[in-house]
Amino acid sequence: MKRKEESAAATLAIPTTRDPSIHLDKPIYTLSVASEILATHPRTLMMYEHLNMIKPKRTATNRRRYSQRDLMKLQA
Repeated sequence: MKRKEESAAATLAIPTTRDPSIHLDKPIYTLSVASEILATHPRTLMMYEHLNMIKPKRTATNRRRYSQRDLMKLQA
């Protein structure tokens, strides 16, 4: 089961910044997608927000949206 999770995380890698069509600050990732990409629990991302490590944007319905820059900060 662990191998399946690792391969899923590898296929969901953050796109490289070499693509000019990708805007680093565009909030496109939901909490669940961001947590899958980073291979972490969604509550961990909420804790990072609470600790002011990242500041995800909010939708009109108050849902979190993470940018590529947010994810890059957490991968470093």
